[in-house]
Amino acid sequence: MGYMRHVYNPTKHKLFVPKNLEKYDGNVPIVLRSGLELKFALWCDNEIKIVKWSSETIAIPYWNPIKKRYANYYPDFFITTDVNNKKLNYIIEIKPVKETPKGVINTINRSRSKNVLLLEKRKYMINSAKWNAALLFCNKYNMEFKIITEESLK
Repeated sequence: MGYMRHVYNPTKHKLFVPKNLEKYDGNVPIVLRSGLELKFALWCDNEIKIVKWSSETIAIPYWNPIKKRYANYYPDFFITTDVNNKKLNYIIEIKPVKETPKGVINTINRSRSKNVLLLEKRKYMINSAKWNAALLFCNKYNMEFKIITEESLK
């Protein structure tokens, strides 16, 4: 697995050290980019059905429609569950609802400045390309792709 490399910025990122290190497959401390990712990491660390997990360890190539070139997408989490002795693998993306298809439709329906709408449209186009690549990747390797929002983490 390839690891996402980014510089830790204490004003933007959170560091997390799992209690159950034997379940975590990656570098510690984990650099998390949001409070939502921290909530999910805490859940992964404590959930008995999760036997292995990692953060930003899978690189999925995708076509970036804005930059017109290939890039790598590093989904937020990879988890392996064991339910009734059946292991399942998931690629997980953590996003606020406003950056998902449901949220984008709500944003477009509200009156916004032209620049804000343009930026949100670009972000959505890139996310859609990443998520389509993730779905193809998961189909190829018998995994499931899930987008988790703050609504799911309540």
